[in-house]
Amino acid sequence: MWYEYIDHVIFLKKLYRQVPELVRVRIKKISLEDEGREVAIVFDMPSFADNIPEKWHKLGYNSLCIEVDFWCIYDFQMTSDYSLMTGDISITKEDDLIHVFIKGTVNCQFKAECAIIQKVAGYINMNCIESDTN
Repeated sequence: MWYEYIDHVIFLKKLYRQVPELVRVRIKKISLEDEGREVAIVFDMPSFADNIPEKWHKLGYNSLCIEVDFWCIYDFQMTSDYSLMTGDISITKEDDLIHVFIKGTVNCQFKAECAIIQKVAGYINMNCIESDTN
C-alpha cells in the first residue's frame, strides 16, 4: 500500500478499516519548497473515514484531506492542463527511494528519500453535500 513508505500514518490507519488507494483524488496543492528540496502534496482522500472521530461527526465533516511532505527530491517533473487538479497518486519504493507518480489532469513524478504525513484534517465539502442531494 502507498502509505507503507510514509512516516506518521498511525492516525490515518485508525480512520479506515482499509486505507483506500489514491484513485481519482482531488489534489488541492503541489508545492516545491526549500529551493526544490521538498515537495508538499495536499489532497482529499477518495472516500471519507470509516471510523469518524466524534468531534468530526458533531461538526458534520464529510471529507478528509491530508498533506504529505517529501524531502531530498530527485528528478521532479510536472505538467498540467490548467484545469482542476485530479488524478491517481502512486507511491512506491525502489532502490531506497520513494517514487511518486501522479497521473490525471496534472502529471507529476519525482523521487524522494523520505516522506511524512504532516496533516490529516476533516472538513465539510460543499460539493459532496450538493451531490448527495441530487
